[in-house]
Amino acid sequence: MGQAIIRDKTLDIAYANRGLAYLEVGDFQKAWDDFITAVELATQEPMHHHNLGLVFLELKMPEPAITCFTKAISLDPETPVAYNNRGRAQQLLGHHKKAAADFNKACALDELELEPASPTA
Repeated sequence: MGQAIIRDKTLDIAYANRGLAYLEVGDFQKAWDDFITAVELATQEPMHHHNLGLVFLELKMPEPAITCFTKAISLDPETPVAYNNRGRAQQLLGHHKKAAADFNKACALDELELEPASPTA
């Protein structure tokens, strides 16, 4: 991934992939930096916004995570993972009905037969 970036600094997917690797090992600052670059290079790519939201979710920062996941959904409303992760962020805020709605939408879009969530409290 690093070599691809060295050769062509406009490869948004290389930044996104390296960001995922950083996210996996818990280097959230480097992941954030790479996802920001990926978003800047390809503003209409929903997964770049989604991946940036994952950093915020890992840092227990639900508001900016929701913003990122909502942007990803606006760019591709058929992506279940963005609804699922927005639901996780909503849960952190105690917005259980909104979280349940997002989880249900993710289930409806997902190919797996998952049981829809019901709101708690």
